[in-house]
Amino acid sequence: MPMRRFATLIFAASLMCSVVAPVLAQNDSGTRQDMKNAGTDTKDAAKSTGAGVKQASKKSYHATRRTTVKATDKTKKAVDPKKQQ
Repeated sequence: MPMRRFATLIFAASLMCSVVAPVLAQNDSGTRQDMKNAGTDTKDAAKSTGAGVKQASKKSYHATRRTTVKATDKTKKAVDPKKQQ
């Protein structure tokens, strides 16, 4: 009788291991995919930020240039006595 109980216990343990093992393996794959998705999202965010910085830099450069040209023209008019007449 004790041998029969031991065999049943071994059978039940092996059955549980065969059911649990694929679940654990699948969870690892899901975790790996989550990490890949996080990396891709980070890469896309960095690209988007870079594009925004580029656009803002261009806009700022052009605005500064326009203002500098205006200031230079006004200074020339104020300093040049021929233009005041």
